[in-house]
Amino acid sequence: MVASIFIGSIASGFKASLLSTFTVLLIILLGIYLTLVISKILSKTILKGLPSSFILELPPYRKPQIGKVIVRSLLDRTLYVLGRAIAVAAPVGIVIWLFANVQFCGISILNHIALFLDPFAKLMGLDGYILTAFILGIPANEIVLPIILMSYMAKR
Repeated sequence: MVASIFIGSIASGFKASLLSTFTVLLIILLGIYLTLVISKILSKTILKGLPSSFILELPPYRKPQIGKVIVRSLLDRTLYVLGRAIAVAAPVGIVIWLFANVQFCGISILNHIALFLDPFAKLMGLDGYILTAFILGIPANEIVLPIILMSYMAKR
């Protein structure tokens, strides 16, 4: 009895999913068709006349040089990310490590911050540790996940 109800709910969910998929597909195809029809009507009526010429000037083509591409990529991307990590993420990481390891009244500073922010975080559907990580991760968003891990590890 329970299994048939469960299978029936799965089947009805699958049917609803297919129906919504076909509805969206139909709306997209209708939009494309109406675009072509309206374009044809406008070209025969309001936009009737001589076709305008379109000129696009392009710079001369140069064959790419693999060495320059690699060097530019290395300098522009890799060194920028490493410089940002040294300038921002490392000092912030040290501060967060200190927050997680310095005890005050038997609880780490990071836990004090998370417990203070917990009521505000609950209003947003989070907990205090995640909100703390988002706030402390403002200088460099790539450190949010490590902050969450450190917070939960310091919670023990």
